[in-house]
Amino acid sequence: MSLKINQYDIWLADLSPKMGTESGKTRPVVVVQTNLLNHIDHPSTLIVPCTTHLLKHSAVLRIRIQASSDQSDRDIRQSVPGLHPSKSGLEKDSELMMDQLRSIDNRRLIQKLGTLPSAQIEQVKESLEVVLDLT
Repeated sequence: MSLKINQYDIWLADLSPKMGTESGKTRPVVVVQTNLLNHIDHPSTLIVPCTTHLLKHSAVLRIRIQASSDQSDRDIRQSVPGLHPSKSGLEKDSELMMDQLRSIDNRRLIQKLGTLPSAQIEQVKESLEVVLDLT
């Protein structure tokens, strides 16, 4: 089965087992990999995991994503507590853990939840430049 993965999609992914300080368990992730690879059925995907453990002073390592405001479709995702399908697909405010950037096998991706808002896309680009020293 070929997944339709796009850059800046938000997916639910199984990140277990984890090692050391890696983020584990099933959680939302944001795809940061270029569509040049996504659209040729590349077997792995570069992602940044999300957390609902929000930090007050996180600077470039965390990017806040607001929960979706549309509540009309909430019951569609009863099998995935805390999530619903509109906009970002997140019910709770979350943060991208930019220092946890990693590649995962596409078989870890469970289902698409939504898309990263455009304001956060620009923040992700800026943060990746700093974290990866691309400037």
